[in-house]
Amino acid sequence: MVPFTEAMDSDSIKIVTYIEIPFYTLQFVKKGELFSASYQASIGIKDKHGQDLAHQVWTDSIKVSSYTDSKSVIKNRKHFTIFTMPVGKKYEVVGELQDSDTRKKGILKNKIDLRDYTKKPTLMKPNFLLDLAGEWGFK
Repeated sequence: MVPFTEAMDSDSIKIVTYIEIPFYTLQFVKKGELFSASYQASIGIKDKHGQDLAHQVWTDSIKVSSYTDSKSVIKNRKHFTIFTMPVGKKYEVVGELQDSDTRKKGILKNKIDLRDYTKKPTLMKPNFLLDLAGEWGFK
């Protein structure tokens, strides 16, 4: 899970977060000639008291034709979402993944501190991204 920020207005910042689900983390089950896995993934943002402020949930399945693909450390599925939050506060971005077959769950957390962005001018930290193909919704 990778969150990064982008200034929107003087009082708010857009937090773009994406979650990457490697195929090897899921339990694939053979169904006929295919291997299938299903999962539920979510990204949420909480305030410093743990109150859920926003949440996005995805339920999806993946089908591959070979066992090798099901154990791939390269192949993955990505989901992203955008939260617009007021500056001047601390937030926690929480990513969750649950395998539908095994019911095993993993949680990742990242803290984001927007308290320093209430003063002008403010330079934001640069965002370094991986060079990955795909439509990410950036303008």
